[in-house]
Amino acid sequence: MIRPDPYRALAQAIGRLLKEPISVTPAVAEFAASALGLTSPAEIAAVLTQGTTDDREQLLDLLLFPDEAAQVLLEPLLESLPLGNDAPARLLAAMKNHRPHLVLQLPDTGRQVKFTLPGDTLERYLSRLNPQRSLERETRTCIQQNLADSRQIAVKVAIRNHNLPADPRPWRLLRRFIAAGDAAAADYAGCLNMVLQLLETRPVPDDYYPALARQKHIYAGELRRWEQFNQHQQRLPMESLLLQGIHPPALTREDLLKSMDRIDRISLALFGRMEPVEPPQHHTQPLESGKKR
Repeated sequence: MIRPDPYRALAQAIGRLLKEPISVTPAVAEFAASALGLTSPAEIAAVLTQGTTDDREQLLDLLLFPDEAAQVLLEPLLESLPLGNDAPARLLAAMKNHRPHLVLQLPDTGRQVKFTLPGDTLERYLSRLNPQRSLERETRTCIQQNLADSRQIAVKVAIRNHNLPADPRPWRLLRRFIAAGDAAAADYAGCLNMVLQLLETRPVPDDYYPALARQKHIYAGELRRWEQFNQHQQRLPMESLLLQGIHPPALTREDLLKSMDRIDRISLALFGRMEPVEPPQHHTQPLESGKKR
């Protein structure tokens, strides 16, 4: 009996996804204008069909960067197939009969532009799906036991998108977060991604809490910089501050508060404690000038 190719169904599903019209998002338009000098969707379409190889590849990589909505559709297939470390190469081979002609939807006129997907771009697209990664049994069981069905696939996609080390200790901590975290919270996905970034970039488990604490103090310092900047704005217009080299912090106050809240919830879930920080205080200490933040 001939066993079916385990990559065929996945290749077919990816082919169907890539046949859907691609939109020029604001992020793509901004990149095209700033990096390539393209100021209209028609110019973007011209580069995709007739432009130089380098410019076309940059645009295609941005247009085709897999979003989590597409990955959620593919995850059941990825999870069920016996994929290995050679998965990207074998998947690329299976895609040879399913390479679609892409369709670009122009937002200003509604016109559709068709072009062929280059093989090297397809290879990069498939590699970014991370088909060679898989969940070990304990983490899969933890997800099934602690998360609602509607949440499970998105969590698996988030884990697939991070290259966690083979060391079992980060995986134990991840399972602890999945079991203890508030999956119903509106910002659960943001907390999960922060945990995954921590586990991916910190090889020493003993450094996890200190790393979170240090980052929270950095964010608190940026909040104090906002208080200082607001004091300056009460006395001088923005143009004068910029001429003096005084700039606002890079992150907005809302983003800083959200990140600190994530750290608190992660710290409680994983370590049962939160790092105390000094609250912002109103004062007139001058901001450091001469540097862009």
